[in-house]
Amino acid sequence: VFLIVLVRFARSGRAWDLAPLPLLMLVWANTHGGFLLGVTLLTAFLIGALLKSPEFSSGRRAARPLAVVLALCLIATLLTPAGARLWTYTTGHLGGDDFLLAVTQEFQSVDFHQGYAKLFLIALLAGPALWMTGRVRVTWLGAGLYLFFASSALYAARNVALFGLIVLPW
Repeated sequence: VFLIVLVRFARSGRAWDLAPLPLLMLVWANTHGGFLLGVTLLTAFLIGALLKSPEFSSGRRAARPLAVVLALCLIATLLTPAGARLWTYTTGHLGGDDFLLAVTQEFQSVDFHQGYAKLFLIALLAGPALWMTGRVRVTWLGAGLYLFFASSALYAARNVALFGLIVLPW
């Protein structure tokens, strides 16, 4: 839903298209640690707007509403019973909590002997191959999303699905 709203805004340039995001973030942060994906997408779109990526009909002017909504969404993540500690809980594995990484299977690297991983590898290699043919146009935003979600998926198998959901339709 976040990605759909962001793409609609990028195409229309209407700031009101972003209005649902802070409320969605409030619900998301109170129900699932995956709210970090929303923050990541907002940040990527903000950087894309600042770099004048062609997805944005309004060009660099799209950056201001994205920055405001990003700030509101960050505030929304604090409106949980955990408050600011929510960030510590959900990013604990990023800070080098070796025990958590070692005992949680979904944080393990991709096992390329598995069927899903073979499909992921094909998709992973297809992006750059298509870009090199010149048939697929690469934008700053598209390249950034590809690089971020590809590296995330290579870091932990749990992120392969996000690569498929975010990058492949892009």
